[in-house]
Amino acid sequence: MTRFIRYLAATDLSPIGLIALEYLRGLLRIGPVRLASMTGGLQDAAWQPYAQLLATPMDGDFVNVVCCDPSRWTWLQKVQMPKRTLDGKLVLPGEVASGWQELYTEGVHNVLIAGEKYPHKLSLEQATTARRCQALVVPEYAMQVSWNSPQVARRRRLEDTTVIPVPVTDIAALRAAVIPLPKEL
Repeated sequence: MTRFIRYLAATDLSPIGLIALEYLRGLLRIGPVRLASMTGGLQDAAWQPYAQLLATPMDGDFVNVVCCDPSRWTWLQKVQMPKRTLDGKLVLPGEVASGWQELYTEGVHNVLIAGEKYPHKLSLEQATTARRCQALVVPEYAMQVSWNSPQVARRRRLEDTTVIPVPVTDIAALRAAVIPLPKEL
């Protein structure tokens, strides 16, 4: 059975976008990837060869891999809802519906590839989303230490954070983080 990789990534030339590009190259060696841009498309030439991944069909099981700015991990969504008067006219402003949204997907294996060097600066909501992920991957050993500091980690232990430097050459480690073996009964 094929397990798809849904990759929610920064697809620009920002520092996290360049990290995301390097991990994409590794992910393609593991399995089929469905790319979703968290930065508004593939305007930069470095990302153009991967444009077809925006339309990769997904059928069946998938893992959720996120590599983008922390502001995209979770956000407060607000939607204006106009009022309708008795004579049928719409009146703005009406009510505002709001709620927290996040890229974490319930019921699947979630992997966060974090490029944030100072995780102690994350908002409470961002840190909570990061802690919910089953795997945390960072590109530098120094990031592993900062992500596992007592102020950030709480329930996350040092061995839960995987360091996979970029460019990605350790495909086995990436596969183990992204598509873990089934747990024995």
